[in-house]
Amino acid sequence: MEILKVDNLIIIAKVVGGTVLATTVSCLVWKRIRKPEKKEYPRDTVILHQISRGPFAPSISQYVMKLETYLRFAKIPYMNVHGAQKSKKGKYPWIEYNGQELSDTEFIIEFLNETFKIDLDEKISAKERGAARAFQKMLEENTFWAVTLDRWLYDSKSSGLRLIGVPSWIIFFLRRNIKNTTYAHGIGRHSQEEVYHILDRDLHSLSDFIGTNKYLLGDEPCQEDCAVFGQLSQIYWHSFGNKCNTYLKKYDNLCNYCERMKERFWTDWDQCITKGMTQKATKVHNREQSYVTYFEMNLIEKNDAMCWFKVVGGSVIATVGTYLIWKKLSGKRKSREEYPKDTVILHQYGRAPYAPSMSPFAIKLETYLRMAKIPYMVCLIDGRVGSKKGKFPWIEYNNESIADTQFCIEYLNKTLAINLNKNVSKAERGIARSFLKMLEENTYWALLLERWILDPEFAICKIIKLPYRFAWFIRRRLRRDAYGHGIGRHSQDEIYHIMDLDLMALSEFLGDKKFLLGDRPCEEDCAIFGQLAEWYWQSFGHRSGPLIKNYKNLCDYCERMKETFWPDWDECNTNGGKKEATK
Repeated sequence: MEILKVDNLIIIAKVVGGTVLATTVSCLVWKRIRKPEKKEYPRDTVILHQISRGPFAPSISQYVMKLETYLRFAKIPYMNVHGAQKSKKGKYPWIEYNGQELSDTEFIIEFLNETFKIDLDEKISAKERGAARAFQKMLEENTFWAVTLDRWLYDSKSSGLRLIGVPSWIIFFLRRNIKNTTYAHGIGRHSQEEVYHILDRDLHSLSDFIGTNKYLLGDEPCQEDCAVFGQLSQIYWHSFGNKCNTYLKKYDNLCNYCERMKERFWTDWDQCITKGMTQKATKVHNREQSYVTYFEMNLIEKNDAMCWFKVVGGSVIATVGTYLIWKKLSGKRKSREEYPKDTVILHQYGRAPYAPSMSPFAIKLETYLRMAKIPYMVCLIDGRVGSKKGKFPWIEYNNESIADTQFCIEYLNKTLAINLNKNVSKAERGIARSFLKMLEENTYWALLLERWILDPEFAICKIIKLPYRFAWFIRRRLRRDAYGHGIGRHSQDEIYHIMDLDLMALSEFLGDKKFLLGDRPCEEDCAIFGQLAEWYWQSFGHRSGPLIKNYKNLCDYCERMKETFWPDWDECNTNGGKKEATK
């Protein structure tokens, strides 16, 4: 952390003033939005609420494409309602069915499967189901954010957004919101080229896995194909000339996949698009002004003006609180230390009670260093010195600093000519990356919420000896970040259900194998172990502990990774705070 300079108070004043201005504008917009009246719809018909039709694909939303493709695949009667009304969770799309409202596409599909007794995956194995979910989550929780940045921030002219009629002043507020959300997610801390590299790695993994298959798992589509198609459709048809499309076109099998899904489930495609806003889509119902929808999607969350004044007050309090924390933690930055040459310096937080770190990413990176047999030393930090991206852990190697564990590993692989996956096939590499991203970009957020939000007793404060006044600010920030991510909009039971589905998918794919891909560990085992280690050893009495213990093969996997790469495990933790870690 850096010391507040003299002019920081001026900056704080500008931030508060900007928040007040944004709040005022939002209130004025909401006053002009008329809440639609409750309408009567046909019984036994799914009412799909979504934004207006898109220029070159039926929707500019990946999740609308996913859900409407599923409804067609499952042959469920439905009708579209295009308008500005959002679900109670502030999400698009959402459905009504016989007076019942549901939001979040994954929960909607689960509900419809149960209601209509549908199983689109009945012919696939448990292992295939696990792999399919991993690819779905990789695309929805990682690739999606790269496409979002490409569409909203990297296109300086906002050509695509202007094409669909989004006013410039709305684009300004949306960009600001998305910039904050993606920074909290993590992907927004990277450079533009790094984000495109992440996108390319995801597409490469998917392409390697699909290979010559017609669909994700073979010659016939499965339920997860709806989600995969939903994500790819935006890159293929709605890139609006941006860079992400050039990456997709590198993979012919993915382009052919998009065309194949379109031909199978969207025979009326041309009737469901506006052809670059040159015509009206003929397959719509109850169209309303759509530009309000885009504004609401990311900026407006409540329809009560008083709520906005509370937000302003909260922002002021948070600003003052942040200032006090900075004052408390400020001090001269430590001078740069001289470290041994050709040795990786791993900067991370202090050792943890029952595992080497409270961070799954620190365990991931340190396990990788051990697996690759790279000389390293751990430098424990006190929170005042972080990477340039504000991330922990991070490394230094011969005076070069690298942040983000995945970029750290890629850098070390290239610099030291290491390839831990040299005996792994292309398809297996794709599967391994999909599970890595599922756990790091989806399940990890459930862990954060459990530790910082869902625990009313704040047990983590006692464990890491964090003053409660600081924890309040962390909790407030995390609640906002998790809401932007999406998982924070769900109930506690829904969050644990998401976690359980991810663990089940991993367990089904792992089966009776020793490691993720067989009898020998691969590079991605480091990341998977890092995530699982926190639930297995450091659940601190929360529900995640019993949840992972429902899957014996995952528990055995944790013990096996510990024995293989951490023979000094007991020296690298504090045994519940009873001793100092000697390593």
